[in-house]
This record gives sequence, C-alpha cells and structure tokens, in this order.
Amino acid sequence: MVSGYDRKEEVVFELGHIRNNNISLTKQANAYNVPRLDIIANNKLYNMELFIKKLWGKKYSKDNYIGGTEDTLLLIDYFGKQTESKLSLHKILFDIHLDILLEKGFVGNGDVYFTETEPHNTYFDTAINVVIDLSAILLENLKNSLVDMNLLDGDRKYSNKFTISTSQEDVRLLIKALDKFIVAPQDYELTEPLSEKSFQKLIADCKEISNSLNEYINLAITSTCAT
Repeated sequence: MVSGYDRKEEVVFELGHIRNNNISLTKQANAYNVPRLDIIANNKLYNMELFIKKLWGKKYSKDNYIGGTEDTLLLIDYFGKQTESKLSLHKILFDIHLDILLEKGFVGNGDVYFTETEPHNTYFDTAINVVIDLSAILLENLKNSLVDMNLLDGDRKYSNKFTISTSQEDVRLLIKALDKFIVAPQDYELTEPLSEKSFQKLIADCKEISNSLNEYINLAITSTCAT
C-alpha cells in the first residue's frame, strides 16, 4: 500500500455510481442480485435492510461470531463517531493501524487501535476480529451502496450513514488476510469461545465474504474495461 495512492485507480463501490453508461440501473440491480429499489436515486435509499444480517451479530443468530465480539463494539464506536458521509478504506486502515499489518502479510496478534482523543488510544483485542468485521462491513457497503449504522448497530446507539470508497489494492489486502485465516484458523487467537457448529459457520461466512469481495473486484475491472 502506497501513501498518497493514485486517485484515478480508486474504485468507488457504490451501485448508483458505477460508470457504465451502457448498463441501466435495473440491469445493474439484477447483476448484483438486489431489488431495483435498493439502487441509490437522488441520494435516498428505499426498502433497505441489512444485507449481511445472516452473518452479523448474535441478534440474528446465536451461532454468529462476526459482528458479535467486544471488538465489534469498538469498531461500531469508530464508525459511529465518523462525521463524514464518504469514507475511504485506505484511511480506515490507517486510522486503526491495520494497514501495516496487512502489508506484512500476517495480522497475527499485532496491535490494532484508533485514537479518539489525544493521547488516549482504544485498542482492539485481536486483529483478525477487526479484519473479519471490517470485511463484512465493506461487503454491506458493496451490496447496499452504503452502510446504515441504525442497521449495523444492534443497540441503536448510532444513526449515521456513510459510503466506503476503496482501491482494488486495499480490498485485496483484506481478502488475503481473510483467506489466510480460512486456511489456518488455528494460527489465530479468537476472543470468544466457539462450539464446533459456530466455528464451522465462521469459516463458511469468511469464505462467503472473501468470494463476494473477489467478485466485486472482477466486476469493477470488467466495468472499467467497458468504459
């Protein structure tokens, strides 16, 4: 990851902003397998529900690990206190000090934290939790064109909405970290005890997120080539 990356190469994963004049919004919606009314129109989103709800938080399933840890609450705090409506994955990774770990190729038990008020830092328990949750939140952004904290935050503490723009390079860093966890989960320390059923669901959910992120990268490349 290079600081000050070329803005021209940034891919903004927002359905209503895909720059392919030859594809109608309805066809775009069909391609993403989402209802037509979920496309952004006049900056408003209709009929929206949490796309990742089947894998996010204990509210939706007692077997969900993603979105259900103490680290999730900290990540919710980070996003809930954002004042901008347009965020960048590049800056998010920098803010929570995950960028360097991802560049090294193994997050392990590295320190991941963000600063709310100088000089006080808020530390996550384990980096892999953050990688998994952040990847799920990015997928939510890809599928619904934005992230609604009312839906993401089970306690309804936050109500802001935002979009996340990203480069293909940064998405690939998250995918690589996810895939390493999927292949060798025993190399990581999870912060919540899991039954065998919950553990297998976690691995399956991570595979689904990884595959979906890869699909969006391929779609973005195809869309770019077509314009």
